[in-house]
Amino acid sequence: MATIFLDRDGTLNVDTAYLVDPAGMVLIEGASAAVASFKSLGLDVVIVTNQSAIARGMGTREQVEATNQKLVDLLNEEVKGAAVDAIFYCPHGPEDDCSCRKPKTGMLGNFVKTIEPTLDQCWMVGDKISDLKFGLELGLKASHCVLVRTGEGATEEGKLDCLGAASLEIVVVDSIKNVASLIEA
Repeated sequence: MATIFLDRDGTLNVDTAYLVDPAGMVLIEGASAAVASFKSLGLDVVIVTNQSAIARGMGTREQVEATNQKLVDLLNEEVKGAAVDAIFYCPHGPEDDCSCRKPKTGMLGNFVKTIEPTLDQCWMVGDKISDLKFGLELGLKASHCVLVRTGEGATEEGKLDCLGAASLEIVVVDSIKNVASLIEA
């Protein structure tokens, strides 16, 4: 089945830097409706997120998982049908040089094998260059890698040329609420 990969902080929720307290989870306007739209289009919704607060000693896996669950709960409370199929996260810091920190794709493990037949129908949405590189590393079309201007996206937009030729096909939108119309087209 085709999948849409979504970054968490700055894409679905307001990025407050190292969010490990579920009480601080605030959705970006339109995030729930967007997720519900993705589901209605037949896409699996998978969150992929770097959570280096764990490596930095600023939070535990349990806190990150509780915060992820709060995100899932808020999405579905706001709009019925805004369901998340899976969440993958990297607990390491940038200096750890692990295989699971975006833009590397190791956090997906064997999940990649299940989506390989549908890669041409998959999407990646995020607010950082590393999110876009993650999508490209997976083998997604550059035109299916979407930068949102929320979170750090407005700043990152000026760095797209680091993606080389792919930068010409990357799609930039104001927020996640603008993504479903791209997929429908």
